[in-house]
Amino acid sequence: MRVRHTRLLRLILGVTAAALALLALALVAGAAPGPSRPALSATMVGAEFTQKALRRSGDRGRRGPRGRRGPRGKRGAAGAQSAVGPQGAQGPQGSPIIRQPISINWQHNAWDGRATQQFIAPGIGTGNVTCKPPYDNGPTNREPGGTQWVQLFPNDSTGVNIETVMWTTRFGGPSSQSGLSNVRTAKLLDTIYGPSFYEGMNTKSDETVDPESQGMFVGIISARNKTTGADVVPPTAFVLSWHWTFANLGGDASQNRCYVAGNFYTGR
Repeated sequence: MRVRHTRLLRLILGVTAAALALLALALVAGAAPGPSRPALSATMVGAEFTQKALRRSGDRGRRGPRGRRGPRGKRGAAGAQSAVGPQGAQGPQGSPIIRQPISINWQHNAWDGRATQQFIAPGIGTGNVTCKPPYDNGPTNREPGGTQWVQLFPNDSTGVNIETVMWTTRFGGPSSQSGLSNVRTAKLLDTIYGPSFYEGMNTKSDETVDPESQGMFVGIISARNKTTGADVVPPTAFVLSWHWTFANLGGDASQNRCYVAGNFYTGR
């Protein structure tokens, strides 16, 4: 601390001596000003020299406190759009299986418009799953046994070059057959239903229906070349379960209800 004071004292003495010397010069010069050089006051010369000397000394005081931040300026204009970046890495491959859900659910005999759902067997044909109760709406609109089936309309409706087949295993049915299974094969036939074939959930062979049924279908639909026997396209498999309660014609139809749920699966 004493060294610093000594340096400051020497600086002040030096500045004072220099100021006095300049003051003497200014007095001489001010006594006889030239035509183009104005007279300088001794005070002005001494003050200017002192300020320059103090600035060169590097002996500054502590920095004052930071002022408050000013208000935020307005948002600038949007810049030009940059070039399109490179394409990103390819995402993971989707599922190799196409799944088509089926859900039929109606009660209190309110089946109209809710008893059928469509499905597609890609490259093979189109079809439907239907669960209708027995009904009689006149001679041209009646079905004493209702309709409970899986029906397919093959793309090759002639069956000349392609053999389209639906294999099914039916488990259950009415309570008397709850532990039984039945394997069946359905092929293209020219019937009253047009160029289609079907497999029924009902176990009755006449124009009646199981009053109650609870069961399941496991099936597969394929289209094969008749010459080579190879699949034309990947087959479509399905699993369906059902439960219904039907009153026969003339019974209390308000208790009719049906539920069918499952999925159709096709490999890509």
